[in-house]
Amino acid sequence: MSTKKKKKRLAWRKSAATRTASAFLLRFTTSEKAAFVSAADLCGLSLAAWVRERLRKVAAKELSDAGLPVPFLAPVGGS
Repeated sequence: MSTKKKKKRLAWRKSAATRTASAFLLRFTTSEKAAFVSAADLCGLSLAAWVRERLRKVAAKELSDAGLPVPFLAPVGGS
């Protein structure tokens, strides 16, 4: 009988390209969270994906409007 433990393989493990590097804790009022969950459901997204998508969109616009680079966007074209 072997006492060696098998490594568990996690099926939900994300690829390096889609893995998040850190967590960000947000606190919402009960009514804010309910509204955000409803909006996410309408889009067919999880709450986390919906919030991330909306934050990225607003951050990209505000940084671009200020003439600053948007770190999470890959440069288009170029040589």
